[in-house]
Amino acid sequence: MGLFIGYARVSTDEQDLTAQLDALAGLGVGAERIYVDKGLTGKNRARPGLRE
Repeated sequence: MGLFIGYARVSTDEQDLTAQLDALAGLGVGAERIYVDKGLTGKNRARPGLRE
């Protein structure tokens, strides 16, 4: 089995990542391998969580 890495993003700080995080966990991605960005619109290309 390979190494799973996940990425979740929401556009505003008020939005909830729970559904995305649950889906990634359901696919076998460990919490330590899930990278997150909050408050970044689709136009914003500077995504530190994705860069990690």
